[in-house]
Amino acid sequence: MKRIWLLALSSLLLLGGASCSATSRPLVLKVQADKTVYQSGEVIAMALTVLNLNREPVQLSFASSQVFDFWLADGDQTVWKWSTGRFFTQALSKLTLKPGQPVTYVAKMDPDAAAALKPGTYRLVGELKTKEKLVAKPVEIRITDPAR
Repeated sequence: MKRIWLLALSSLLLLGGASCSATSRPLVLKVQADKTVYQSGEVIAMALTVLNLNREPVQLSFASSQVFDFWLADGDQTVWKWSTGRFFTQALSKLTLKPGQPVTYVAKMDPDAAAALKPGTYRLVGELKTKEKLVAKPVEIRITDPAR
């Protein structure tokens, strides 16, 4: 099990992601989808991982119970957002990441939203909803028309 985590962490570092050093806190954020090409109407599963590269623990502060968000963009237009229609408590919370500790948040697009996406290329974006609004480097996904 430990080897799997080490392999996952190595992959995360080798594959990149958004390197965030806001307020001199070296964190790596990476957003991933379960695939890069989907057929129209197919549900998209996604994950946002944050990794503490610092030698000391890093404390992250959140203004509500919403810790993360995902969205799909077509150019400059947001066509879907995970948090839309969800409610979050307005309570301050904190998360302490130990050195080398990854935390992953996962979500799936609901089937109605997936069915509404038109064929095309989109950017999947993941955000950690800290005070600094840490955003991972987007990944590109493609929706194809199954009739073609």
